[in-house]
Amino acid sequence: MHPRHCFGPGAGIGRADLLPPVWSDKIGRVRYLWAAALTLSILGTVLALALASVGPIYYHQFVGEDRFSGLNAAMDGLDYSHMVREPAAYLLTAYQSGRPDLGGGISAMPSMHVAFATLNAYLLSSLNLWLGILGWMFAALIMYGSVYTGWHYAVDGYVSIIVVSVIWWATGRQPAQIETQFAIRQAIEG
Repeated sequence: MHPRHCFGPGAGIGRADLLPPVWSDKIGRVRYLWAAALTLSILGTVLALALASVGPIYYHQFVGEDRFSGLNAAMDGLDYSHMVREPAAYLLTAYQSGRPDLGGGISAMPSMHVAFATLNAYLLSSLNLWLGILGWMFAALIMYGSVYTGWHYAVDGYVSIIVVSVIWWATGRQPAQIETQFAIRQAIEG
């Protein structure tokens, strides 16, 4: 698989997201959609604002030190470095211009790519062991790639994994409670 398919813009998002509309398990579908909405709201909005930072790829432009020059030199030596450099340049230009461009914004913490890859791994694990294994392998690849390419620090992914795990757990409790309440109501109403 070419690295652009694993680490490019949008990697980790939208793969298993297409599954819930055709998935027959209503409780599971509701759980996933609630978890996705909470992931986007909590990680993509609240934590992204509260923990705003830039990844190593932007460190020099924002902090002024060349702390990650080795990473940048290694990336420049790769045949596919343009797949990281071009989107990075676009985001930096949009930020510096001050205008709200489509897809603009620089925020490394937390990693939304790792968050949705993790959420999709949980979904796939709930469907089938082998799909779960593939889902977790993909999530690990996204985590690795996001650090390797300089978009994120490892801690950005760790925070995403922890928060998504709590969200998945919490949303798993809610549908069970709804199902129990529905069964009780049906028994009472006869």
